[in-house]
Amino acid sequence: MPVSSRAGLAALVAGLGLVATGCSIDRQMGRFPAQEAADGAVDAPTMDPEPDQGPPPDLTDPAGHWMLFVEDRNCLVDAGDPIESLIWSWYRVELVPSADGRASLTLRSRICKQELSPLAFGFLSLVPDATTDSGEEQETAGFLVGESSGALFLSDTIVDYWGVQGLSFEDMVPASADDERVVDQDGDGNPGVTFPVVTTSGLEICEVYVAQRIRAGLEGRVRNARRIDGDALTGTDKAVLAASTGLCASGDVVPNMAGNTFSLVRIDGVDGSPDADLDGDGTIACAEIREELPALMAAYGLERSEPDSDRWCPP
Repeated sequence: MPVSSRAGLAALVAGLGLVATGCSIDRQMGRFPAQEAADGAVDAPTMDPEPDQGPPPDLTDPAGHWMLFVEDRNCLVDAGDPIESLIWSWYRVELVPSADGRASLTLRSRICKQELSPLAFGFLSLVPDATTDSGEEQETAGFLVGESSGALFLSDTIVDYWGVQGLSFEDMVPASADDERVVDQDGDGNPGVTFPVVTTSGLEICEVYVAQRIRAGLEGRVRNARRIDGDALTGTDKAVLAASTGLCASGDVVPNMAGNTFSLVRIDGVDGSPDADLDGDGTIACAEIREELPALMAAYGLERSEPDSDRWCPP
């Protein structure tokens, strides 16, 4: 689609900046969902309720396989008005309760899929499956304080590194492809990881090569034995290493101060949950989650929110 005006080009540059900015994004805590539903469950602000399946059982044994769905809000800023863009991430999570019966848990997680809402003119920034598949499993501490609906759930920060290694949590993400910590993680011959930008018809516009650190901490409440909802305390530290055009290396992203949400849903057939173990090997791989994703989202009434710049990113 041609860019017919200077204002249109500025909007496009701002939109492409979501995947190309070199700035850091520090998320602040969102509003915790305190409104309780009639059955005592706590609803995340942007999530539809789980379809009625009778009285919700207590979460007496969280051990098993879950899917984590995180919705992260961003504001894209340029010379014009800010534009909201959303990042949706899906993780495979195995919950491992403490052996001593305490409230502590271990979360063994792997990010399986990430999508971004459309940019200006409907252009899309893509996160290839090769990028998420090239990541490593993370182990994070968590706490489940109770079994019944409304019980508190917390996790330490889940941290994923894309295109960079040997980085501590406090280190700046390197912005040069010559930095020895930068690696070709997705194996495509380019530094870091590659994000294509395409039209809605699939025509590639440009590519951007980035190094980044993705952070997500969870604060939520048990809804029932199959589901936990709450606030995701998120942030992305990103640096552009190179781009195929200058347009892909433009733009800026700032926190919009809105609450970002998560839903952690059971997917191993336990307690009436859907079973995503397609090959019956007793574990659930990212490929199985991606194959079953529409059915899993529908089973729990999960939906992606629509960007709303007027509400979340006012001028």
